Amino acid sequence: MRRLKMEELHQVPGQAHHTRFHIPDNNYISNFTLHVTFATPYETISGDILPPSTTKNICTLSNNFRLAAARNPLSGSRDSKRSFASSPHKLYATHSKTPIFVLQAKPRKGGAEMAEQPAKKQRTHPTYELLYHPGIPGRGEFIRLACQAAGVPYTDIANEDSKNGYGEAQKICMNDGLESSDGNPPVFSPPALRVKDGEKVLVISQTPNILIYLGDKLGLVPEGDEKYYVQQLALTALDLNNEIHDTHHPLAVSKYYEDQKDAALEKAKDVRETRIPKFLNYFERQLKWNASAGQHKYLVGDKLTYADLTVWQILDGAKFAFPKELEARSKEFPEVLGTFYESVKQEKGIKEYLASERRLKYSMGVFRYYPELDRQ
Repeated sequence: MRRLKMEELHQVPGQAHHTRFHIPDNNYISNFTLHVTFATPYETISGDILPPSTTKNICTLSNNFRLAAARNPLSGSRDSKRSFASSPHKLYATHSKTPIFVLQAKPRKGGAEMAEQPAKKQRTHPTYELLYHPGIPGRGEFIRLACQAAGVPYTDIANEDSKNGYGEAQKICMNDGLESSDGNPPVFSPPALRVKDGEKVLVISQTPNILIYLGDKLGLVPEGDEKYYVQQLALTALDLNNEIHDTHHPLAVSKYYEDQKDAALEKAKDVRETRIPKFLNYFERQLKWNASAGQHKYLVGDKLTYADLTVWQILDGAKFAFPKELEARSKEFPEVLGTFYESVKQEKGIKEYLASERRLKYSMGVFRYYPELDRQ
């Protein structure tokens, strides 16, 4: 049993106690089980009283101390007042009732001790079907990226069934009836997501609504209130998506670009010179705000979220539509257009997807390249 050095940060009467534990380099342990001994009676969320000197297995950590079990081990439920975070040489623990007295690291080995760990139940997913226009990334790409990043299978109906797929998508998303499919209410327009889970079928639409749904299901949002940060970033990014679309259709979506070219030139100039920098500045500040956890690679927390994917897709599309403008802005916004943009491309699932034929090329969708609309 190896005991770790404890350094108390501060204690505020009536509030949470924060304690920091240092793990020196020469005592580095990469795979172990944590136990906590309490110095005073500890009241659990369920109301049980633990007497002094009670030792409890708090959690199992591995891979540079990343938390492997996020549930409150004392109550069996998630506890918003208890949190853990980690870095390669420090472990932080926060408790709402009493400070930790002793933290011990017990190396995990094979045999009986490993057998004590419950087998991790494999997560299963329903069938996901994307209903969108064929041949373009468009707004459907945000849903594709979410599934690809999570490694969850999905069917892109219109692109994978060239004979009947788009007809099926149109029947569900663009009909004038009172329902879309399987008793679900009508859809205004694609993209939509059809989820088949046994006999239950759910059809939902609107890109941000689908992302919010998938974020929880696919593990692309952090727990707690930080999920609202993810949501606000994605919604903000989708505003920029709409503004870039309007550079080539500033007057009416029903008219051809050539019929509104003069207005498009004026709109594109404003978007390039005022709107794009405003959004880039916001994303740059968000990356700096989250720098300690995200290492300039993630907008919220320390792992990929659907906000990262949404912002990345819009940056990628903007680079296609306005290559000169985005290149000129790269020195002004080095984190969002440099570190962040490149790191998302290397994420597991995304890297493979971008190199595959399944990733559709930009053409006549949201992001279009007209040289006259770019920086001159």
